[in-house]
Amino acid sequence: MYCDFYSTSHKETLITEFVKALILEIERCQVETQYLEIETIFIGGGTPSLLKSNYIDLIVNALHKKHKLNNVKEFAI
Repeated sequence: MYCDFYSTSHKETLITEFVKALILEIERCQVETQYLEIETIFIGGGTPSLLKSNYIDLIVNALHKKHKLNNVKEFAI
């Protein structure tokens, strides 16, 4: 049987590694945002609903440490 969609039995390990890489990317980002008003955080593409709440919390905390998020009015997954 052939399936056109990528799948793996190591999903949790891959997700953990992806979240670590994403947080590292956020930490290393050199884009200056102190004068921007960030109003929306959108986590999407692929299947973000696979992320457990603790992973989303880690990502948002990394964003919060790096950027001013006081004006966020919308958070979407």
